[in-house]
Amino acid sequence: MKMIFYNDLEAKKESFICKRIDTLEELAMFIKEQNDYKPTRKTLLFGSKELPTEDQYSKRRHYIIYRGIKESKFHLNTSLQLHWENIIKIKKNTSQQEYLSELVASIKNNDTIKQYEDKKRARFTGIGIVALMQHYGLPTPLMDWTPDIKTGLNFASDGMANGENNNEITKYVSLYYINLWENNELERSSYQNILYTATEDAKNIVSSINYKIDYSSCSLNSLFQLKDLDLDYIYIDYAEDAPHVTDIFGSKLDLINPNLEKQSGAFIINLNEECFLEQLWNRKIDSDNDIILEKKTIIDKNTGIKMQIESTQNPFAKGIIPNTKICCADIKKSVLKEWLSNGGQICHYNESNESESIKRAICSEYNRWLSL
Repeated sequence: MKMIFYNDLEAKKESFICKRIDTLEELAMFIKEQNDYKPTRKTLLFGSKELPTEDQYSKRRHYIIYRGIKESKFHLNTSLQLHWENIIKIKKNTSQQEYLSELVASIKNNDTIKQYEDKKRARFTGIGIVALMQHYGLPTPLMDWTPDIKTGLNFASDGMANGENNNEITKYVSLYYINLWENNELERSSYQNILYTATEDAKNIVSSINYKIDYSSCSLNSLFQLKDLDLDYIYIDYAEDAPHVTDIFGSKLDLINPNLEKQSGAFIINLNEECFLEQLWNRKIDSDNDIILEKKTIIDKNTGIKMQIESTQNPFAKGIIPNTKICCADIKKSVLKEWLSNGGQICHYNESNESESIKRAICSEYNRWLSL
């Protein structure tokens, strides 16, 4: 994917609900508003869409997720989208699915990774390996999000450069945020909930028949096929916000990633090779007007009454349909620096020797894969 940028802050308003923050006081007020947010039914004004009850969300610790980016001009792209052209120059005729499956298999067989798994008494899932790749700088279809606003702001400061005098947008970072209460379909269609639904179905089947079944294939920590999920993008919830998600054995989905706890990590997977997340997101919002393909007359078998129905197709209706645009706070870099120096800075990376050893292991597997 070719690297393209927003030309100015005004241009971003077509894609996002934008807020501009130019003073430390405005930033402090924004953080307080975000931390004080509590969902109510009054905040939901979206017609006939199925809405969660307050009780359904009462167990969630967080309702908003954040993604900080060091330059306001950047789109919401994945590292794999940015680096794919360079990868296929080396590995010609390779698909992204082949890239992920081959590299995941290679990393899972690495001795250092196996030793770490033995220590944790757990095994990495495929998505767990991809999360490791993401956190240690390898190209992936994942985007980091977090329910912790301070962590999001610290991410925005990573590699932050000084702005250019004659280019206003370069003087700002961006903090993107999504309200999971107002866009509840994203959470309900999360990776964990998809697997949870599958294991609940399995439990029901098992309880209805008198037959011994090998449950090992039903473990959340053994299930992972991105290609089987017919979605453009998938939300992977922060583990503490999905406490109900367990497999038949009562085990939680465990990504056992050294950085996840530090960052309260969540992800959005963008499986589309060509579109930024905001493009996919807004296409879904703007696709309310279905295309009429044909009209049919059918006869009700019980009453004999003739009825005319319209066969419709929504070209972007596959998967998750969000309710509102993604929000974006464009924050002046000088203001963010001041906030960080006044106690806002936190360590959001695991810098232990163990973590560095994992990083070396997966980077060596990536370089080996490129050389094959």
